[in-house]
Amino acid sequence: MAFWNRNSDDTGIETVKITRERYEEMEKDCEQLRRLQEEVKNGERLIVFRSDYLRLQLDSEEAERLRGLEATYQYSTLNEMQAKLDLVEKQCEYWQKQATNAQSQLKEAAQNATKWHEAYDELQQSIDKQIEQGRLLAARQDANELKQLEKQLRKEADNKIAEAAAMADQKIREAQKQLSIATQKQKNATQRLQEAQAIETSYEVREMDLKAREDAYTTHEQNIIEREQAISGKLTSAQNVYRIMRERANAARGITPKKQHDGYLVLGSRQWEEKYQSVVAGKRMQCSDIVWKSVLQSPYSAGIPIDQIRDLIEGNLRDSIAGDLGCDYMVESKQNGRYKSTKDKMGCERNGLYKWTFQANYRSQLWEVDIYTMKDIFVKESRRPPQQQKKSIKK
Repeated sequence: MAFWNRNSDDTGIETVKITRERYEEMEKDCEQLRRLQEEVKNGERLIVFRSDYLRLQLDSEEAERLRGLEATYQYSTLNEMQAKLDLVEKQCEYWQKQATNAQSQLKEAAQNATKWHEAYDELQQSIDKQIEQGRLLAARQDANELKQLEKQLRKEADNKIAEAAAMADQKIREAQKQLSIATQKQKNATQRLQEAQAIETSYEVREMDLKAREDAYTTHEQNIIEREQAISGKLTSAQNVYRIMRERANAARGITPKKQHDGYLVLGSRQWEEKYQSVVAGKRMQCSDIVWKSVLQSPYSAGIPIDQIRDLIEGNLRDSIAGDLGCDYMVESKQNGRYKSTKDKMGCERNGLYKWTFQANYRSQLWEVDIYTMKDIFVKESRRPPQQQKKSIKK
């Protein structure tokens, strides 16, 4: 099956599209036509129509039959034979005409075959050109498509590269951020490690120092224990000395019982004008009050330095003697000499021992204490000197 499609391209060439089967049939027909042309040229074959061929075949069979009848039947008349001969001649003429027509048709067929061959060659050339042009156009179209595809791929590649670069930059920034955080953490860890090492070193130094201090403390404690033991021995010895000294002083002054009496006697008591500064109406003014000054004789020898005997005498005053003399209180050693009047809950002035001073009486060879009280003191008979003293006190 063949069909014509008069599509004209830019070159103005008409294209013909046929199937491969039809093309092969045309190839076979052309080949058979060329062989027929050769046979016709050589006088070997005659090409007639099939209807004529059948008719010729029938006539030939009829002629054969007639010749058979002529040979078989000799009794046929001459006229009949002549008529038949005329008929045969007419048929021969007819067939000659048919042969002539067949030759003319053969020539025409040869010409048509030549034309068809030339048309076929032209068609083949046109087909080749069309194929070549189609290939070229397809190639150009493919090239254009490839260019467009290349542009699209480049664009997509550029986009992907840009996206990859952006992602890479973001990842790099994140990595740098993480690196910065890690670096800071490392610095912090290093700093903490250094601090820990410093603390550990400090702890080691402190432990060494503490150990040294513990050793020193142990040594010092041992020394203190030894000193306490020594002091205890000395204190025991001093207490014994002070006891013996007190008993001797009591015996020398005629105080009985000499072992139980504390040895303190009131030699005298008189009024004393105490001058002091006070703030009155916002102004500092010089004031004075009448207080009592009393002389208290101790049982301790004046030959003993005051630094060795002061604490003992103050302790005796604070523990028992001040209260025995009617004093309500005795100020602290740091406030010795500070005059300050105090009152009880009833508003009455309290009798307080606020000042004391020491003096060595070398006539009696004993330490004496001048005590200052807010009010007069109460002196018992046992605190008063005996009427007659026996003898002076030995050191």
